[in-house]
Amino acid sequence: MDKNNLTPPKLPENLVGVSGWLLLFCISLTILSPLVNIIPLVNEISSDPDLLSSIIGAILTAGPLIYGIIIGIRLWLVKPNALKHAKIFLVVVLAINLLILAVSILMRSDSRQLFSTAIRSILPFIIWWSYLSRSIRVRNTYQTTKNMTKEEKPIDTQ
Repeated sequence: MDKNNLTPPKLPENLVGVSGWLLLFCISLTILSPLVNIIPLVNEISSDPDLLSSIIGAILTAGPLIYGIIIGIRLWLVKPNALKHAKIFLVVVLAINLLILAVSILMRSDSRQLFSTAIRSILPFIIWWSYLSRSIRVRNTYQTTKNMTKEEKPIDTQ
């Protein structure tokens, strides 16, 4: 095999823009999560005879759902503070799920369902938080001059 025909590996500086895992995160926030959650939300509201319970359930589901859509769009469009808001979103969703888990434990719900709920809330948090915190693509895409060292800042030619 001729060494001259080998293409050089992508340098970390070339990893910029919304693609790869970052694009999957945006798609999951803006498209997949709403599709997965809208039908159970409508079913819960229409089938629950207790109006207060329905309203609380709708707020706990629709609130983060709408916030997630907004965050996904902001990330996709590379808006200022989008990364900070995405991390806040992850913490809020984790907190809501842990609150639901705590209430379920106090109400002595099914332990298999509790374990499933805990895993469904904690595992995505760990995965996406780690990705958003450590990814070179995320860092390159959302890096602001405010966060750069003096050597990293672009030179102003004007």
